[in-house]
Amino acid sequence: MNTLLCGTPNQDLLKRIKEIKDIKVSFTIHDSKKFPSDLDILDLIKFNFDTNIKIEATQDAQKNYEKFYNDHFDTFVYQFVRRGLKILDVHELRNYFANYYYGFFNIVKEKKIELMVFFSLPHCGPDLILYEIAKLMKIKKILMFQSIFPNKYFTIKNIEELGMRPNKTLNEKDKFTDDEIQFFQNKYAHKTKIDGEKLEEKRGKIYFKKRYFKDLIINFLIKIRFIYRETETVLDKRYLNNIKKLEKSLDEIIKIKKNKKIIFFPMHWQPELSTSILGGNYEDQLIVLERLSVFSKDNWIIVVKENILQRSYQRKDFFFRRLKNLKNVYFVDSKINSKHIIDKADVVATISGTAGFEALLKSKKCMVFGNSWYKSCHGVLVMNSSVSDEEINNFLNVKIDKSKTINDLKSLISSCDQGVVDFDFKNLVENFDNDKNCHQVAINIKNFINENFN
Repeated sequence: MNTLLCGTPNQDLLKRIKEIKDIKVSFTIHDSKKFPSDLDILDLIKFNFDTNIKIEATQDAQKNYEKFYNDHFDTFVYQFVRRGLKILDVHELRNYFANYYYGFFNIVKEKKIELMVFFSLPHCGPDLILYEIAKLMKIKKILMFQSIFPNKYFTIKNIEELGMRPNKTLNEKDKFTDDEIQFFQNKYAHKTKIDGEKLEEKRGKIYFKKRYFKDLIINFLIKIRFIYRETETVLDKRYLNNIKKLEKSLDEIIKIKKNKKIIFFPMHWQPELSTSILGGNYEDQLIVLERLSVFSKDNWIIVVKENILQRSYQRKDFFFRRLKNLKNVYFVDSKINSKHIIDKADVVATISGTAGFEALLKSKKCMVFGNSWYKSCHGVLVMNSSVSDEEINNFLNVKIDKSKTINDLKSLISSCDQGVVDFDFKNLVENFDNDKNCHQVAINIKNFINENFN
């Protein structure tokens, strides 16, 4: 099959994939600064297609464009603005969208692409358009999503399949034990903490090097009213001031709650895959809080914890104005460990975060607003606009059976493929061997093709 690869993590894996009998690699898109490719994904995001790619509104492409635009432009914009504060205006974003669409459409046609392989779920903008073109043209797809468990990742044909329990019977030797689930969860939590600390430190250093002197000059020009501009520094300071005014200690909130029950909602760091593709409409996290606030009435309070890495992105003045209209919503100090809040909570609400998984391990129910990998487990209610208050109450009034939850988790984890496709997770694997990993991932792809497409 003529195959397009998107986001191949390294050259060794690319070589292994080219050895697969059923695959003819016809086009590659990844970070070409690491190894050669047909398109550099980073350049594609920054500059769109260069002049050597044909961007033409052919008859086939154009007849589908308007519906494609109406269906996917909004999601594309939410993903693409990850580029930063100085993003293009909406009209130029529309032009970017059209160029991506026509450019990819022509590539797929000219290369006669029959299979697309994505090494991550599409969440940057251009990759979303490519994925949706594959669906439009009924092209076979393989998508991968690294799990929080060492050396395990999900392989699916469509994003909606993430988190669906497998129908096949699993061998006993492949099944996880309760102790292993708890061990891996704790190990991931430690990795998340270390990565967060490293990222915060790195962000601080980069920001100082790149922005300090520039901001010094800009701030002086603003002060003397030579220019008017809200710099990233100003916006971040305002955000931190706004969030600080909202936050209370956990003890203060516990006193406020009295006889009410607690729904805990830890906010996701944005922009991230967890909301930009897995969140759907709930990429706007305030929709979640508005829904929970309406449901809570006098029986519940919603305890919200902001992500400690978050800054002013998606958290500007009108974000806080919307918050003021919500009843029974309280922000807890973001430095408090989420585990302590989960212990106090009756229910955890999340879009697609690991907090829901942690709640399940503590025999607590979870309301999932996005496309989470554990959404089909016992003890989870998948939320959408059609779920009524009555359905929520019915769900909350039924006792959770932890044995069913654990069995569902075991089934999901055991259905994963073995290997690492997101190299940010290779540190979870003891004595990680790149060559063995690439060999295993290539075998997994071959087996997936045989089981699903042959």
